[in-house]
Amino acid sequence: MSTSGKLISVAIDFGTTFSGYAYSTKGDFKQDPAKVFAANWSDGQGLITTKAPTAVLFRPDGSLSKFGYDAETEYASLVGDNAQEGWSYFRRFKMLLFHKKVTTTTTFRDENGSSMNALKVVSAVIRYFKDKFLDDIQNKIKAITLDDINWVLTVPAIWDDNAKEFMAMAAEEAGIPENRLILVYEPEAAALFCKHTPFSKEALTGKEESIFSEGSKFMIIDLGGGTIDITSHEVNCDGRLDALVEPSGGPWGGVLVDAKWYNLLEELFGSDVVNEFCEDFTDKLDLDRVIEVKKRVIRPSETEFTRVKFPTLLFEIFAEKNGNMSFQQKLNNSKFENKVKYKRGSLEILNKLLQETFCDSVSNMTAHVQRELSREELKDIKTLILVGGFSESELVRNSIKASFPGYTLLMPQEASASVLKGAVIFGHCKDFIKSHKLPYSYGVSTTVPFDVNIHKEVFKTVMKNGSLMCNDIFHPLVRKGEKIVVEETTREELFRSPKPGMLHVEVDIYKIPQDVTPGSVLYTIDCKRVCTLNLAVENIQCDEKATVIVQMQFGGTRIEFSAKEFGTDNSVSCKPRWFP
Repeated sequence: MSTSGKLISVAIDFGTTFSGYAYSTKGDFKQDPAKVFAANWSDGQGLITTKAPTAVLFRPDGSLSKFGYDAETEYASLVGDNAQEGWSYFRRFKMLLFHKKVTTTTTFRDENGSSMNALKVVSAVIRYFKDKFLDDIQNKIKAITLDDINWVLTVPAIWDDNAKEFMAMAAEEAGIPENRLILVYEPEAAALFCKHTPFSKEALTGKEESIFSEGSKFMIIDLGGGTIDITSHEVNCDGRLDALVEPSGGPWGGVLVDAKWYNLLEELFGSDVVNEFCEDFTDKLDLDRVIEVKKRVIRPSETEFTRVKFPTLLFEIFAEKNGNMSFQQKLNNSKFENKVKYKRGSLEILNKLLQETFCDSVSNMTAHVQRELSREELKDIKTLILVGGFSESELVRNSIKASFPGYTLLMPQEASASVLKGAVIFGHCKDFIKSHKLPYSYGVSTTVPFDVNIHKEVFKTVMKNGSLMCNDIFHPLVRKGEKIVVEETTREELFRSPKPGMLHVEVDIYKIPQDVTPGSVLYTIDCKRVCTLNLAVENIQCDEKATVIVQMQFGGTRIEFSAKEFGTDNSVSCKPRWFP
């Protein structure tokens, strides 16, 4: 694999629950690719982590005030003083980019119900990481400029093109030059990390030998806070990775478990109690932190109990709303008798109850992985590699082990940092990923002779010469599932303008998340428009139809489209922003 000529690689891992940045110099990489330096974050109470909570606080004037633990603490102080009016606090907003049809006008809603432009929020966080890194590195390496750095931004492989391009735009808004920005799929970054670091022996089943040898096949399962992100690969003869299928996954990450914890609390205390409790920012923040820790350490044994210290406020609100009935009495008269024990402000909860909070996440995840492994292209895969913070849950790992007997199950050391640190390494050798499989078919809108047997009447048009044509036919340039070699694959076709003498030709590019088999008829009304290439024709006679070459070129995670007038250098191109 070739290496980048840039002096430093900096990665920003923008996660649902936790985010951070890390870097390494070219010298570090040559000495040891795994020698990556991650920033440390403190919660102010002794906890040090390599990533901070994805929480950001804006001042009333719209400028960024704090990020991470500092944002949580500062906003808690504002709320405690009843001084939060005008301030905007956002957390865990990344999943909105997965669920929403994101555009440049998309907004996020803060804790107070006020809205702020999503692009502003995301770009502010990326700018914070960029500036913090530059401040830090200037104390170690003098005269560093943006041109000396490859900036790597992680994105879920299963995200729609809109969301991926939104993140690229946010990075550029944050001051990262477009020609220095690299997007990398999160599971692919983690795969590169695994190549250069040992696997955890505690999580090992089967044999780990020859995982990255020629011909080896494996599946990377990135268990994150918001999504489960899956890619499957075969190791090429040069050590690079070929994709076996397109990425897949779903919204089944750790935050789904958090929601189930709150459902359990509603059953224990009552929904009215929990709703009022959640209005207190400080105590809810403390509880969220408790849940984040506990869900990683719940043991698989169903008969054991896990002790959880809950904020005193929860019990106080219960007492206010339930008169003379104590919490212990409520437990004794409920289905939780002998399953939950109340002891001095803490609850000892039967593990079986806590394990049920994982059921939706684990069942969706394992069912999806089973469907993927049943595909013909993946029938030879016998190795599953778990990465991401959610993979550090012993309960999750054991569930996956039980669901896939006979498979080798691996997890790297520092699994929660594998995406972040792998992205840094990727900045030094971005050709590690040789190919992708397309999740969409891409093509253009064309006009063809009308066939009454196969075409819809509504798309029929009568030309000046009396011929019947069918408009808005989707003509694929590439098909879903097609193998694309990164930075090498191009697709091009010749098209003629609909009418003679046209001095302006519009080429509409469309996509659709399905394969388009030869001979099938698909209309662009059933597709999503990606962009329009507007070409001014320069060399055309009034009785001639313009001939246009439409080309697609594939980069790492982005596509460039171009239209060129045949026989000339006249062309137009774009890296679409995917927005309407």
